[in-house]
Amino acid sequence: MAVAEPVALLDEIIEFLAKKPTLGEIVTFRPSEALEERLEDLLDKNRAGILSDSDRAELDTFTRTNHFMSMLQMRIEQRLARHES
Repeated sequence: MAVAEPVALLDEIIEFLAKKPTLGEIVTFRPSEALEERLEDLLDKNRAGILSDSDRAELDTFTRTNHFMSMLQMRIEQRLARHES
């Protein structure tokens, strides 16, 4: 399994947002397949109790970044729902 840089997800999100996506595109944003696979690898290692310090830092970055995007997507969905009412 290829090792992703801890900032890879941040870079992917920044690149996505720099393209001025619509609100709908932000709501449906998902990380690339390569990053999804890396996250699964990190989660498997975590469950097995074999995360290295760098893996733990990378998983922490994934977790915080995912939380940020989830909160952003939820707020946008709420805003869109209010405007549809």
